[in-house]
Amino acid sequence: MQKEILEKHEQAPLRVYAVWFNMLEGDDRSHFEPKVLSDSRVTHLWDAQRVVGGWFAENCELQACKGETAWDAFFVLGPGAKWEDGPGPFVDSGSGRTIFGKREKLREAIEPLLD
Repeated sequence: MQKEILEKHEQAPLRVYAVWFNMLEGDDRSHFEPKVLSDSRVTHLWDAQRVVGGWFAENCELQACKGETAWDAFFVLGPGAKWEDGPGPFVDSGSGRTIFGKREKLREAIEPLLD
């Protein structure tokens, strides 16, 4: 995301919200590396209670939301997106366990919005 999207589109009016929480052993806040997404358009949030992942799992019908907690997922919303009963409309979403594995799908979803 950092090199393949953010650095290539430095002037694009993007907002990225990276929500981090423990899911696997070793996913501890003390191991969190904000430099992975160091662009100023990225807001990092730590969700120790997994509230965000739980909300998406309960309220989202997308494939990326399946399970008790949505994690290692991305959600792309376009410039007209609003939060009413929930976020939307979605342009695309994906769950890759890990997002890195779905980086090409993420790039393909975002780049048309930047041109």
